Amino acid sequence: MFGFVLFYSFAIIYKKDSFKHMRFMVGTALIMIGPGLSRTLNEYGGAGITAYTATIALSLKTVLAAALLGKDLLSKKSWIP
Repeated sequence: MFGFVLFYSFAIIYKKDSFKHMRFMVGTALIMIGPGLSRTLNEYGGAGITAYTATIALSLKTVLAAALLGKDLLSKKSWIP
């Protein structure tokens, strides 16, 4: 909850700077992917996957964040919001 409030607050503070605002809104979206994905995997994944739902959700969030970072680095954009 702290991370979501932090990123959302920064997005509101930097609403006039679209580059920073976009980065902080992506941060809020990445935080919200984990709980929803974990619940979906628990519901539909079956008994074998239930033990790994948190790991799968964290791995997906990390891969998405790394892909976005790589995209920024390859396009020579600032990776720091």
